[in-house]
Amino acid sequence: MQSSRAGFSLMTILGVLCIVGGPALEFLNLVTVGDDERDAKTIPEIRALALMTVIAGVGFLVGAVAMKLGSAPAPRPAAPPFVPPQQQGYGQPQ
Repeated sequence: MQSSRAGFSLMTILGVLCIVGGPALEFLNLVTVGDDERDAKTIPEIRALALMTVIAGVGFLVGAVAMKLGSAPAPRPAAPPFVPPQQQGYGQPQ
């Protein structure tokens, strides 16, 4: 069934944010490699998180396209034209 515009927009926005956010997270990971406070185990973990974020973004975009390409809803039958009720007479005048 075809989705609403809001659902399609939400999936598209989330997909783009994930695809942009993954490389941004990896960039921040590379910039802060030299910090003394960082544990050596966190570097590959953040790299894996960045990769999963990009994969999720692609999934969101595929979901948005699938929502848009879904089958259209069945057409509703047209309503019959409005006909005002006829007044009933009280009989023939004599």
